Amino acid sequence: MLQGIQIDSVAELLIEITNQSSKTQSVKLEESTNRTRRNIIEIKPQQTKVISLEISKVKGWYDFRISDSENRFEWAYAGWVDTKSTSTTDPLLGGFLG
Repeated sequence: MLQGIQIDSVAELLIEITNQSSKTQSVKLEESTNRTRRNIIEIKPQQTKVISLEISKVKGWYDFRISDSENRFEWAYAGWVDTKSTSTTDPLLGGFLG
């Protein structure tokens, strides 16, 4: 279901999810930097959805999980968008968030 991740800019991370099945699928997106925010995304057969995550407030760091509504799979992604400039420690590791 997850086709790939595209970095648009330091301000946002674009996640592209494609449903390649013949049934509507529900996926859950949970951001570690905002534990209260959980998005349930309905994706129709052969449909692609693009989700944008705001990462400017966390200096380009991202940490999120994607799973299906029935918990048959889960993918976790974490990292930093390299802008070739000086950055800070991951805010979650540094204790600034959460």
